[in-house]
Amino acid sequence: MLLCDGCDRGYHIKCIGMARLPRHKGAWMCHGCVRPGMRISTYWTRDKSWHDGTVTFQYAEGKGTDIEYDDGGREHA
Repeated sequence: MLLCDGCDRGYHIKCIGMARLPRHKGAWMCHGCVRPGMRISTYWTRDKSWHDGTVTFQYAEGKGTDIEYDDGGREHA
């Protein structure tokens, strides 16, 4: 069980499709608590490494989040 550090709601790691636990303890936010401008770290299974970036846009729940990574890459996750 993973607790959101913004609202304290609990989530099953497998239910939300998380590949790894957050890199920094006390640093995970659910979709409802993530806001544009927040710094985040995302684990990519394709290269097995963490990528740091900034949330640029937050869509309605279930619709995703736009992220701009420090290396210049962008993603709709």
